[in-house]
Amino acid sequence: MKKIIAIVISTLLLPAIVSAQDDNVILRAMKDELVRSTNELKYENHDKPFYISYTIDDASIFSVYSSLGGLFGSRDLKTRDKNVRILVGDYEFNDESLDNNTFSDPSALDIEMPLEDDYYGIRRALWTSTDNVYKGAAQKFKKHQATLKEKNKPLAELPHRTFAKIPPHQTHLPIPQYNIDRKKWEDYCKELSSYFKEIEALEASSVFVTFTRTVRYFVNTEGTTAIIPETLAAFHCNAQVKGSDGSAINAQATRYARTLDELPSFPELQKEVRDIVNKLKNSTQTKPLEDEYTGPVLFIGEPVVNVFASTVFSLNASNALQGQDSYSSEGGLGAENKVGKSYVDASITVKATPGLKTFQGKPVIGNIVMDAEGVKPPEEVILIEKGILKTLMNDRSLLKGDQVANGFNDGPGVVQIGIDNGIPVAELKEKLIATAKAEGLDYALIVRGKASPMGQTEIYKVDVATGNEEQLSPARLKQIQPKDLRRLTATATQALQYLPLSRNNIVSAIVPEAVLIEEAEVAPFKNSFQKDDIEYVTSPLKGSSK
Repeated sequence: MKKIIAIVISTLLLPAIVSAQDDNVILRAMKDELVRSTNELKYENHDKPFYISYTIDDASIFSVYSSLGGLFGSRDLKTRDKNVRILVGDYEFNDESLDNNTFSDPSALDIEMPLEDDYYGIRRALWTSTDNVYKGAAQKFKKHQATLKEKNKPLAELPHRTFAKIPPHQTHLPIPQYNIDRKKWEDYCKELSSYFKEIEALEASSVFVTFTRTVRYFVNTEGTTAIIPETLAAFHCNAQVKGSDGSAINAQATRYARTLDELPSFPELQKEVRDIVNKLKNSTQTKPLEDEYTGPVLFIGEPVVNVFASTVFSLNASNALQGQDSYSSEGGLGAENKVGKSYVDASITVKATPGLKTFQGKPVIGNIVMDAEGVKPPEEVILIEKGILKTLMNDRSLLKGDQVANGFNDGPGVVQIGIDNGIPVAELKEKLIATAKAEGLDYALIVRGKASPMGQTEIYKVDVATGNEEQLSPARLKQIQPKDLRRLTATATQALQYLPLSRNNIVSAIVPEAVLIEEAEVAPFKNSFQKDDIEYVTSPLKGSSK
């Protein structure tokens, strides 16, 4: 079971929760158990909680999986997860203030959330978690009180986290219903996956479609209640072949949409898969990158997202207390000390726009109505302005007095990256070659095609003398840091791309169409297969009818 996180809430607005009428069984059970816990929770010689929040994610996941024309799986799975957060103390000083470990381990006696709308079953499941999380929080707060006494200093003189106060709100959105044509998607996946039979050197392949429908229910003692439906449809296609040098060559395509009907049409998906098949057929004879490369690299299309993935998409305040196994890096966590300073190239401006619904007439996925802590983010937050880091994305745990809870516990949702004085792609290639010549290099690299979750990139070697391109075997781009973005040129035109942070957490990235990094590192992959591997039985695909 997932670890149960602890959170905080005040009881001042509790009557508003109790008096609210709602026929939804899940929400009603959550409200009623919240009232009971608020009134009755008490651990002998320990403080009562000042904040409690309950979250239930009610999800249905439709998935179809196929390979080589065969159906390997087709189901619609229902799951229901809970999250209980409890804070003991007050907003300024509580059980999360002096310790980086803010998790409560699940109890062996914890009752799972029922899949049916069983009023008392839901309450019992919340009750067991509440009992466990409260005891842990109460004990930890008592230790924090003892620590504060031992230090013999005012709290203000010690590094500590506070818990932000947030205005309550009621956000109850309608829950849509969807009719899924299971056979249609099964037939689609079977046919599309059958195309990979044409590749004799094929090592693995799959085609699958998923459609996740989630309804998040949230209540807390501050008076916030929420019913927020979210959907995510995805088409995935990936395959792997053995290259001439024995290396593993991967190719993949992923398309995201809000619903199955918004995914590309079947002819579009056919073209997508056919392109991958043809690319892999040709890639078995491509040459690998012989040595590690350091120099200018031009990114075009989907791989542009990878340029910013570990930098501007992770500008979250860590709020970790120093000296307690806190993590620090140039990107994201550890960036707190760089607020107000030059962070990337002066041409770059980055905005989080979690409420954006469309871009260039297309739906935007990943919009945030409310984060996991009940905070509604603003319409726009400027993270970087002309290269200067202005602020970070925060949750409700704050380490510094100038921080605010801006609703990004779940990530940015939608991020827009703008570039001043952008130039066309053709001019970027010219600048790529000129930069490589100035550094005395014989060639430069271009990364284009599909962004790969395997860390591989589709790269092209550009001869600086002739400008001719030669496709190479996939290679690995080393993680780009903010310092690598201090010498950057890009297009002014933007494109909508997607960055998957987790299975159901997608960032919509509005990024330049192409980006030139003047110094990046690309390394060849080590062979996944041995050249002298003995094939005791040849692949059944070899010599088969096409």
